[in-house]
Parts: sequence; C-alpha cells; structure tokens
Amino acid sequence: MARDERHPETVPTDRSMLVHRALADPTRATLYQLLRASGQTKDVSALADGLGVHPNTVRSHLQILEEAGLVTSVFEKRVRPGRPRRLFDAMRDPSEEEHRLLAAALAGVLEPLADGSTLAEKAGRQAGRQLVVAGAVTGATPVARVVALLDERGFAASEEDDTIAMHRCPFGDVAEDHPDIVCGFHAGLVAGALEEAGSAVELRSLDPWEREGACVAHLAQADDGRL
Repeated sequence: MARDERHPETVPTDRSMLVHRALADPTRATLYQLLRASGQTKDVSALADGLGVHPNTVRSHLQILEEAGLVTSVFEKRVRPGRPRRLFDAMRDPSEEEHRLLAAALAGVLEPLADGSTLAEKAGRQAGRQLVVAGAVTGATPVARVVALLDERGFAASEEDDTIAMHRCPFGDVAEDHPDIVCGFHAGLVAGALEEAGSAVELRSLDPWEREGACVAHLAQADDGRL
C-alpha cells in the first residue's frame, strides 16, 4: 500500500511502533510505570520483588523496554569485590507528545482487561508512595505535602476543607478516551501518597470534574487509627 503523504501523522513511526509493542504487555506496562514513578535506579531483584514476579521475567521485559528507548541502564560503580549490579532507570524528561503517547498506550492496554481499572489504581497507589519517598517538597501537614507534590506534577492542586481539588489533568485528552483507567490511576496516586505521607485522612472518593474545571478528591478520617 502506498504511503499517504497527505496525512503523514497516520503512518506509524518506528518509534511509536516500538513503544506500543513495549507497553502491549500489562506486566511490562506496570513495570515501566513503577520504574518511572520511583525516581531512582533499581536493580532486577528490587523490581522483581516490587512486581512479585521472577527476576528472569523482569530481565526480558526490561530488554524490550530498553529497545524502545523507555528505559536506560548503567552498571553501578563499586569499590568492593564482586560483579557490579546493572541498574535500570526510566528515561527522564520525555517530550509532551511522548508523555501523551505513553499514557495513551498504557490506558489502551489496560482498558480491555476485566480488572484494568483495578490494575491502574494499584499502579497509581504504588506511584503515589514513590512520589512521596522521592519528593523534596515540604508542607505543614501530610495533606499539604501531598497537595504540593500533585501541584508540582501539573495537577494545579489545592487543599479545600476536606478535599483536594485538581484544576488540571496532565492527561486530560487521554482521560476523554479512557476515563476509568486514567481516573483510576489518579485515585490510586492520591491514596498512595496520603498513605506514605502518614496522613490521618485517606481518600474516600475521586469525582472527575465534580466542580467546573476541577476533579475533586474527597478525604475522610483513616480507619486504622493514625493520628
């Protein structure tokens, strides 16, 4: 079939094909998301523990992610004897278009699955915990710290009484096509961040566009007695 020169955007690039192939597997997509959210390098053993899969499975997934340019690796510098570990990291500072492509690919993989929204929420919860661990922002309270972290990530977040209002969705265009996946991930992100920050409150619900121009996370007293 001849290439349509009038609409070059409809012809997949080698890069986009590699990315879609790399993220077509749910375990691999989750691995990439967790690595990206961690904000630091991880070895195969740590990634395998985090996903609950065999290290050899992680190695094969990492190879495909690296071939797609989504992951990079280096050997650790060590002075003690022994073989240096190979450390993996998600590629940093992708372009806005690459962000959109990756988000759309991840959502497209998860949505057809019966437990797609649950997997998205689980990945978001882990990402939220990592966000707090790696984050450098401070706040007067755990909730204020989480709000600052969300704001730093482009959510235009603000604390309002017992809610967190997010006036911007970094992946709004993707959410239009895959609302359950994107909103599920963001709900997990807020819940995981609150938990890791040691907040006395937890996420009760996330209501997309409850207010004009804002998604609202409703908070409630945690059930585990945290103070």
